[in-house]
Amino acid sequence: MSISFEFSKEPALLEQYYNIREECFRRELGIQSFDGGENDFDRWGRILIVRDGDRCIGGARLSGSTPYSPGLLPLENNGFMVLKVFSKLALEGKSYCQWTRLALLPEYRSMENLQALALSMIQNARACGYSYAFSVAGSNRSRLYRKIYKVLDYDYEIRTDLSVPAEQGFMGLEHLLSIGYLEEPISAKKSLESLVANISSVPCDYLRKVA
Repeated sequence: MSISFEFSKEPALLEQYYNIREECFRRELGIQSFDGGENDFDRWGRILIVRDGDRCIGGARLSGSTPYSPGLLPLENNGFMVLKVFSKLALEGKSYCQWTRLALLPEYRSMENLQALALSMIQNARACGYSYAFSVAGSNRSRLYRKIYKVLDYDYEIRTDLSVPAEQGFMGLEHLLSIGYLEEPISAKKSLESLVANISSVPCDYLRKVA
């Protein structure tokens, strides 16, 4: 099977995605009262649809904030504010986002498909100009996401030192905050660090000569 990914506003695809996430969240998280229907964050954000042909098989929601168009992320509730906790983002003028409501039909959850989905999420967030992607999940999923990010050559940090207020309707579930670093792959940073280290080891007299 070959799956594809796209941001979409097509009503039929969105409705399929909303139904899938409602079914998945109720069954897998045990939230029988969960309403997967459209809400404000869906309308304010962008929906990444996962397709198998013309059929929607899952999706995820992207919410973001930039210095020129600031916005609240879904995790920012009950007093938790990203720029208060991560003040460096404001100082550096960085844009950041949060992926939420990730859902995929069980029969499509091979590691190959999960990696393809994660790569699409990274690429689309980068294309939107975001430097960091926040995520809130339980420990098992957080570790899975970190593993996939590493395979895809991107850093992913689970912040067990930070407490995130529980989303309404998700009380009693584990809420771990994680950060995906999107600006550049790990290998690119290592190459730059190696280059700087090599330059630093060159004698100053030689650098003056070649200059």
